[in-house]
Amino acid sequence: MEEKNISFEEALEKLEQIVRKLDSGNAKLEETLSLYEESNKLVKYCSSLLDEAEQKVTFLEPNE
Repeated sequence: MEEKNISFEEALEKLEQIVRKLDSGNAKLEETLSLYEESNKLVKYCSSLLDEAEQKVTFLEPNE
């Protein structure tokens, strides 16, 4: 997965798909581990995008 080429919304949708797949209980062990690893990457990617957005908002807020 190339995280840097997808939007936050796309990453979030992929995460939701992974959760649904894992919740179904139909994934085999190797697939479960692979999905878990991918989900961790997606969570880190989404978190970094949110941190970036928060920094921009903080920078743009007027000083009180």
